[in-house]
Amino acid sequence: MTILTCLVSLAAAADAPEFLLGDVGVRVDVPRSYKMTRWSDWDFAAQSPDGVLVFAWATPFQVPITEAPPWAPVFEAKVAELAGQEIKTGATRVAEVAGRKVAFVDVGFQYRDGGRGTMYGASIEVDGKDFHLATITPDKVAAAGKRAREDLVGRLEFTSPPPVSTFGAEVAAKGLTTKLPDDWRPSLDAEWTALTPSLAKLGLEDVTDCWIAVRPHPAGTPDAMVTCNRRLELGVVDEYSFAAADDVVRGKFFGKIPPAAPVALPDRTGLVYTPKDDVAFGVVPDAEGVAVTWALGRGDLGPAVRAAMERTTYTGPHPVSTNEQVTYWLTARTFSPQVLCPVLGCLGLGGVLVLGVGAVGAMAMRRRGGSEEPEEE
Repeated sequence: MTILTCLVSLAAAADAPEFLLGDVGVRVDVPRSYKMTRWSDWDFAAQSPDGVLVFAWATPFQVPITEAPPWAPVFEAKVAELAGQEIKTGATRVAEVAGRKVAFVDVGFQYRDGGRGTMYGASIEVDGKDFHLATITPDKVAAAGKRAREDLVGRLEFTSPPPVSTFGAEVAAKGLTTKLPDDWRPSLDAEWTALTPSLAKLGLEDVTDCWIAVRPHPAGTPDAMVTCNRRLELGVVDEYSFAAADDVVRGKFFGKIPPAAPVALPDRTGLVYTPKDDVAFGVVPDAEGVAVTWALGRGDLGPAVRAAMERTTYTGPHPVSTNEQVTYWLTARTFSPQVLCPVLGCLGLGGVLVLGVGAVGAMAMRRRGGSEEPEEE
């Protein structure tokens, strides 16, 4: 990690008071009286003459600033990183500053020596990330820390506006189109590096023909969901053949996990797996083979996978050969009318023929036994 703390002197900071965080796309403009103590492409730290500490950093994944700001964990984690104790969140609010929504969060804590302090935080949405700025002061000079936060937020400069959030958007993969659940959105290009570890946990390396969506959280890794097509022939899949299809799917993709639950779709039957709280899978037969959905994140992801399956349009039916059709009827639907009626019909015709032949034979025998004519007659 390259940090210019030791390379940039106070005099140089005075000559160039605007510090660009290149990886974040934000320029931090501190007053010339502030001393820069840390500067990189992704974070910044400084101190004012009256002892106000300033920190700026970013968290991966772009989370919209909402009217109910859930940003406290971000600043609580920063206070803990700085060795603060007895951390407690205070006031929170959302306001608009220079055309951008800002979430303001106050977090109180205790210093090691027992004194109390407050971190005054602010979170702003940027391209593929959320930018955070915070000031820290002892409570005896808390007003200075709060004023510094308001002043520094107003002086921030952004290289570009953040992409518009597209929750519930339509995404496409080979052979299918999906309207995402309302709390999910397509992943952004700027989020790709941070999303890669989640894809690796799912065992996904090539996602060229797949769609990728996220459900971001202010703190921590977002929920991730991916749908791709895979080659697999299942034959007819419905309520009668579901168990057999489930065995094939688990053996091919997921191994030893609990059986699937059926998902009734308008023109086909899908399978959804929820082996544990933080992961879920879905499989739907389609024209390409099967559409497989993987989800990884927090809590029960089964409803999200099921919703994605229900909101998907497929280009065509699952291919089923004549042999697979015959196998389906003879194994999964053995006692159905479609099977029994033809079989019983054949048996009935055979019975008629047998009875007819028997009747003719009996009549011949009676004629032969009751005749008084010579045998040669």
